[in-house]
Amino acid sequence: RCTNNVEKGKGFALKWAFDKIFKMDKNYDAFCIFDADNLVSPNFLMEMNKQMCRGYRVIQGYIDSKNPFDSWMTASYSIAFWTANRLYQLPRYYLGMSCGLCGTGFCVESEIIKEKGWNATCLTEDLEFTMKLALDGIYVGWAHDATVYDEKPLTLKQSWNQRIRWMQEYAECTGRFFGKLMRKAIKEK
Repeated sequence: RCTNNVEKGKGFALKWAFDKIFKMDKNYDAFCIFDADNLVSPNFLMEMNKQMCRGYRVIQGYIDSKNPFDSWMTASYSIAFWTANRLYQLPRYYLGMSCGLCGTGFCVESEIIKEKGWNATCLTEDLEFTMKLALDGIYVGWAHDATVYDEKPLTLKQSWNQRIRWMQEYAECTGRFFGKLMRKAIKEK
């Protein structure tokens, strides 16, 4: 058991875990990242493997709600995720564009983490990692049939508190990377 009152959160926990894993004598092709309360479709690893065999080094799975009918709030989240999966992620994938990471239900080639380390430690580590991948020219693939069921907040108050924290981190993270990403976009079209 490890307790650290300074480096808190999922990003730091992943950094700590990867540091330990890479000191072991075992080698892994890739890692899948989940939240502790997620449920995963039985075909998840097979679908991720298909995409890795197609050359993708990072792949996001289909995010669905574990509790879509618990309240109007969970139903709203579910509709938002279904829409994002179908109208944002899938078209970007079909157009050969990089998809976005959603914080859970994604797979990353171990060599990426070995080479760069896991330094996405802010509260929105998924956005931070996505931006770092974009700067390095690494596309995020999409596995439409690899489903991860994520539990959504039941009440407006729970959702509000969660979203306020995330929006503050989104703004901070965007501030750190926006200029670099714009320069890369202009320079490399």
